[in-house]
Amino acid sequence: MLKLIHGANYYQCFLDLEQIKSSNLDKEVSIINGDLIADVAEIFVHNETYGLFNQKNLTIVKRFFKNPKRTSLEEKIVDKLKNSDIANTDIIFWEAHDIFENDYKKTKNAEKAKAKALAKAKALGKVVSKKPRATSKLDTYLTNSAEVIKNDNLGIPQLNNWVNNKFSEEGLHISPKIISDLISRVGINQCLLDMEIRKLVLWEKGNIGKPITNEILDEVTVLYEPDYKTWDLTDAFFSGNKIKAIKILKTLLVNPQKDFPMIIAVILKQLKILYLIKKYSSDPGLVMNKFRLLPFVFGKAQRLARTFSIAKLKELNQKFIDLDYSTKQGKIDVKLGLDLLVMTLT
Repeated sequence: MLKLIHGANYYQCFLDLEQIKSSNLDKEVSIINGDLIADVAEIFVHNETYGLFNQKNLTIVKRFFKNPKRTSLEEKIVDKLKNSDIANTDIIFWEAHDIFENDYKKTKNAEKAKAKALAKAKALGKVVSKKPRATSKLDTYLTNSAEVIKNDNLGIPQLNNWVNNKFSEEGLHISPKIISDLISRVGINQCLLDMEIRKLVLWEKGNIGKPITNEILDEVTVLYEPDYKTWDLTDAFFSGNKIKAIKILKTLLVNPQKDFPMIIAVILKQLKILYLIKKYSSDPGLVMNKFRLLPFVFGKAQRLARTFSIAKLKELNQKFIDLDYSTKQGKIDVKLGLDLLVMTLT
């Protein structure tokens, strides 16, 4: 058994590894920190010599593709694998990221650089010889010879279904809006979502009959995505809701010196997004792709964009820039400055 488990979805990569371990209880499991090894013998020693009572071994190599000596090691690993009986080699290479993502970017940059150099050489009348493609790379070998399991992050529709199923497994029925707000608040990381779902399940079981509302989300779950609340803050500005705006600021501004730069940066980014949505209203996909906005975030921004004028947006942008400058100069307290801004702009 030779496997490669990788992908941007750490949660599913972890589950896949746990499932393999649980289905191989008859084997002794050896965990190798692949990012730290300096000798490939550490990977193969357990498969070459059986442990106590002649028990077979399952070797799990974690994060090898982050090893700073990877280039000098992988050719030796490939040679060892080629000379091994793959059918009786129980090794799993496990990575908590997409190992081909950086390679793709590097390849594209290298191709551009090579094309530029080739064009220059031809212009000078030089003869350019092509080098053969390297075949000793471990990722290439694993792609061709191992079972590859790649886990991408779920899209929003799939993530909504996954969250709904997690609640359903506990016998709970949560409204689609609360599920959407939970994802907006926590983000698309399934590890974090799973942890927050567990907390909400415990709350629900301790408060039988009471529905989970946005107020409960604020009370029980952790705010991982600052955009979630700052969009509400921007919304409160435009709707003139001073009480809501100040309440949101109280939630966000736990440590003024630390949290204020984040709040200002996110608000200015949001104002830029709203401005561009307004300016390029005929091409919504342009803004969505430029800022890599998730559909539900873009939808919220698009709804907000309809409620203000370009002039009002420029005014807001300038006010926040002025406040940022004043706080950095020590001319005004962070919390006081934000409170005053809320009172004058809403």
